[in-house]
Amino acid sequence: MILLCLLCIGFGAAMEILQGMLPTKRDKDVFDWLADIAGTVLGLVFATTQLLPYVFRHEIRKPA
Repeated sequence: MILLCLLCIGFGAAMEILQGMLPTKRDKDVFDWLADIAGTVLGLVFATTQLLPYVFRHEIRKPA
């Protein structure tokens, strides 16, 4: 999970750097990257606390 979190944060940083380098109407912004980090952390927290227990609980209860 930590590796996945670091990969997502690195991807967000790379996208912000590319936005600043490419000739588009988008600018690089530190606050946009911080929002990416917050979304990554919240998504992983939700996945580990809500989704994984739900999936494994139903896996255990499968009829034989």
